[in-house]
Amino acid sequence: MGLTLSYNSGAKTGVIPINIFGLTANAEAGLYSTGVSTTGNIGATLNLTYTFKIGHIDITFPCPPKPGNPPAPTPPTNRGPRGGPQINPPHDPNSIIGPAGFGDESFVSIDQVLPYQIDFENEPTAGLPAQQVVITQQLDSNLNWQSFRLGSFGFGGTTYTVPANTAFYQTQIDLTQTNGYYVDVTGTIDERTGIATWTFTTIDPATGEIPLDPSVGFLPPDNSNGIGEGFVSYTALANPSDVTGTVINAQATVDFYTQPPLNTPQIFNTVDAGTGLTSTVAALPPEETSPEFNVNWSGTDSASGSAIASFSIFVSDNGGPYTAWLTNTKLTAASYLGQYGHTYSFYSVATDNGGNVQPTPTSAQATTQLVVAVDTTTSLQSSEDPSKLGNSVTFTATVSPAQSTNGTPTGTV
Repeated sequence: MGLTLSYNSGAKTGVIPINIFGLTANAEAGLYSTGVSTTGNIGATLNLTYTFKIGHIDITFPCPPKPGNPPAPTPPTNRGPRGGPQINPPHDPNSIIGPAGFGDESFVSIDQVLPYQIDFENEPTAGLPAQQVVITQQLDSNLNWQSFRLGSFGFGGTTYTVPANTAFYQTQIDLTQTNGYYVDVTGTIDERTGIATWTFTTIDPATGEIPLDPSVGFLPPDNSNGIGEGFVSYTALANPSDVTGTVINAQATVDFYTQPPLNTPQIFNTVDAGTGLTSTVAALPPEETSPEFNVNWSGTDSASGSAIASFSIFVSDNGGPYTAWLTNTKLTAASYLGQYGHTYSFYSVATDNGGNVQPTPTSAQATTQLVVAVDTTTSLQSSEDPSKLGNSVTFTATVSPAQSTNGTPTGTV
């Protein structure tokens, strides 16, 4: 912006061009000066005090313009607020962090709550703080936009919590006692478009606007204490209709107000819907005679899924409720120690690497009874001894334990 002040020095009149850089259109109306020396000899010093520190002020005195077109205004520079050496503008290296997932495909479960965090930083080499930061993200169409919920946010080493189950949040953080300004923060989503937006704005208490002094901002250049770092977070769910193999991408854009917006790197996850996930306990003999017997199980997952991660094996004793025998084991066989006279039933529940859990079976997959094995002797007696040809003869078999033991031998002839 070019601004001129006329002055009168005796019989001579001159024009003082004042070039002010970094002044926004909204701020022009609020700029005024005091203490201007409007009289004096040519070559005298012009004392100018201005209310808002805008940037570099270049005063040429005296400088009556030549007739003709006025000189073009000098383009904005990155000079300091007091006209010092050139200062680097605020700049943001940034990133997005999503669910860890499994394997190269970064598998996640269909009903898993998916957490995301977007990080931004004003680089240590920046010479000025960031006055306003806007983060936007177009949520992937394979996410359920209605499930979007805001998480905590922070900057300058301080974390602020957001009420649970919130999709829109607005607050003003009062830093006037320590830093001399407020920070307005909003976070929301447009459920029609799936665009989530967070805005951090430094507010001058005197004007209710962004400070005109570029050296005042909520996010200073970063240091080892992280004063120039900030983050926002949120959660979302995959669409219930997503099939196994569906890819969910995530990429955000960070805009540091006066600088071009920058995109974060893109990350992705792959949905495992849990279809095709099954497991079963292998059949057992109707009776087991050893108190310790082997139980085997196996399972399969969809060819495009994340594969089985573990099994949980449940057992029922004599028809009682099922309880966990082995939990999240990678084994596919183990020995079970029971008691004689008891009947045991088993079923398996598999979990895949995406976090999906097989539906609980409604009945036993294998059952066996633990019986006592006894060494016996058998004797056979005829109803006629000696018998006569043509007569009917009845034979009686007697099964007896070979030695004293608990239990009664049984058998058929």
